[in-house]
Amino acid sequence: MTGNREKWGIRYLPVEHSYPHSAKIQMNLLYLLSMVEALSPIKKTLLEKRKLPSGSGIVTPYPRADFIELNYIALLKELLIETAVFIRGHDDFWGKKGGKKWSELVKDFCGTTRFISAGASEKEINLDLRGACDKLIHYTSVDFGYEGDEENTCFILQGEKQGKDWQARVYLKNFCYTALRLMFPC
Repeated sequence: MTGNREKWGIRYLPVEHSYPHSAKIQMNLLYLLSMVEALSPIKKTLLEKRKLPSGSGIVTPYPRADFIELNYIALLKELLIETAVFIRGHDDFWGKKGGKKWSELVKDFCGTTRFISAGASEKEINLDLRGACDKLIHYTSVDFGYEGDEENTCFILQGEKQGKDWQARVYLKNFCYTALRLMFPC
């Protein structure tokens, strides 16, 4: 088993990505993507009616389905923030080593942000990977939602920067795919 893991690591983990937490970032991104993909079917299953296992013949939805969903989203948020911290660390690590930062390699957007001042909001700006990580690390309040349909899951974050309030949306699939493209360059 160890031999296969070593072959996999040599094949897919390039030498230039030798930041100590590269493997952890990869694993977290794959978990996040799996969790995001599974969220809709899990919600559907929780809301379906099921027979109680005791054979009583009583049909009921899962008790506390909303509580189960909230815990799932809390776990998703925790894993996303941990991953954001590691990605920012990776970006800073390579910047100090004189190499290319991830934020310089790819400009795909992972979300949007806008500043809010005295009730008026400014124009939305696209967030790249580093910007999304910054918002995930420095938020003051967070909410989970969907943009359009359940395929576009996002975290809606709010915070403050230099006395200005901001609101950001981080699209989970975009975040994961952008970071994975950097981890597994083609």
